Amino acid sequence: MTQKQIQAYVKREMRRLSRLLWLNHWTLHFGFSEEAESDFVRARVVARDWEYKQANIEFYACNMRNDSKEEITNHVLHELLHVALGEMKEKSEKHEERVVVQLADVILSLDQKTRKKAKA
Repeated sequence: MTQKQIQAYVKREMRRLSRLLWLNHWTLHFGFSEEAESDFVRARVVARDWEYKQANIEFYACNMRNDSKEEITNHVLHELLHVALGEMKEKSEKHEERVVVQLADVILSLDQKTRKKAKA
């Protein structure tokens, strides 16, 4: 996909998944950066304030060129889960990271089942 196509897809998935996670009442800002810290970074929550239900997410479309739509959906969902779970921060962010990875897998699995049923 081109960067423009990736950006359009991310925008659609941000709307869809934020509703799925009940984050549509949050103020979610997101943007796209031309450069990433490394080739492995696809997105990150730049700032979040769970008390005021606001968050900023930065996406690195430059690193998503070879990713499938499923992988891009997973990146969007992963960052939205960071937003949703941000208030549970412990002394270490490792705990939050493990929970986010696990929940992303579960939600994507449920989403795929729902889409299959809708097509049937």
